[in-house]
Amino acid sequence: WERPIPPATEAELTGGKKRKRPDFTCNILDRYAVCTEEFEIMFHIECKCLGALRSPSWNFNQNYVEKGIKRFDCTAHEYGKRAVSGMMVGYIISMAPAEILDEVNSYQTRHCSHNPAIECELVEEKVGQYRQQLTRKNTQPEVFKLTHLWVDLTNIQTCVS
Repeated sequence: WERPIPPATEAELTGGKKRKRPDFTCNILDRYAVCTEEFEIMFHIECKCLGALRSPSWNFNQNYVEKGIKRFDCTAHEYGKRAVSGMMVGYIISMAPAEILDEVNSYQTRHCSHNPAIECELVEEKVGQYRQQLTRKNTQPEVFKLTHLWVDLTNIQTCVS
C-alpha cells in the first residue's frame, strides 16, 4: 500500500522522487500491455484533514490544495503518473462542507489556477463524493479525473476506556 512510484523506463531511474509517495497506492496489472509503461498502473490516494485554521502555520484547507491536489500535477511528486484517475480523501474535522468547498476552490484559484473548481451538490451526508476533471501540465496522462471523498468527522464520539 505504501511505496514510492516505481520507474517504468530507464529514463525514470534518475531523480529524487523515491521518498515522494502518496498515502495509499493500489496497483493494477495489465498482462496484455503493449509496453512496459502500461504494464503496472498505480491508483494513488492522498489524504488530508479539512476544516478551520488550527494555527497561523498550519491551514488544513490550504494544505489540501498545496500538499494534496497539487501533487497530482507536480514533477516533484508525480502522483497519478500513467493513470487516468486518482483520489483525494478529506477528513472534515470542523467547518461546514460548503465553507470548506469555497475555501478549497479559492486556494486552487491562487495555487493551481489551471485547475477547474471542485463542483458538487452538497448534501447533508457523512460522506460526500465529488469529481474534478484536470488537464495536467507536468504529469502524463494530461487528462486526469480526480475524485474527492470527504468524510465528516465533526460529530463523531470517541470511546475512552
